Amino acid sequence: MWIAESNPVAVLVVPDPEASKKITNYEKPVIKVLPNGLTVITQYDSYADMVALHLLTANPGSDLAGVPRVVAEMLDSGTEKMTADELQQSLKQSGIRTKLADWAWLPFDDYYDSTEYNYFRMECLSGDLSQAIQLMSQMAFSSVLPDTAWENSSRTMRMMAGRNMKSASARSKQGLRQAMFQNAYFQQGRLPGMRDISGINPELLRTYYQETYVPGNCILSVVGNVLPDQLMAEVEASFGQLESGTPT
Repeated sequence: MWIAESNPVAVLVVPDPEASKKITNYEKPVIKVLPNGLTVITQYDSYADMVALHLLTANPGSDLAGVPRVVAEMLDSGTEKMTADELQQSLKQSGIRTKLADWAWLPFDDYYDSTEYNYFRMECLSGDLSQAIQLMSQMAFSSVLPDTAWENSSRTMRMMAGRNMKSASARSKQGLRQAMFQNAYFQQGRLPGMRDISGINPELLRTYYQETYVPGNCILSVVGNVLPDQLMAEVEASFGQLESGTPT
């Protein structure tokens, strides 16, 4: 118990032990595997000013470097229900921040980017949670990956590959990183070279996407100032409707 001072009389206040117990329970992560195989982790954070959504996808690997990253970066290029412009407008209107992939050319900016996993992040206000979950669900599991998006990505990749070919420093950094974090979960794959890029095509990217981005191959973590029951209900309303697919 504690004394709450009021002027001029001190008031004795006895806190409700059951209430404090409920708050403690809310702060514990809630883990649930949906019928379609998606693993969902929700956690209440009373101090959070934003809701954070992280989707981790197991990466089965590819014979060509760069395929997982390119696919991740193309998730905002349009879905079965929305064009790229409509998608961007919806994200902008709701103030939803997204990050589809970490750049291999900026090492250590996030541990999730690795040879083992692909990741996708969103942040939003609690009032925009429903919209964010719906958009993440569409972008992760019903993207169309149009040819034009690959053309844009390939130009960027060729430019960066050309820079790295001419930079001993870039190759040295990559060699050090691979040696330091060999077999670690956050080890990054080698940077794609011109030969890798020449072997990538839209059909290859879509095949990788269809085999990899399935609920049973993913983990979704949602944390924010929203009670776990509400968070889970929001997630199930969008992600729970997805077909399970075949995990790789």
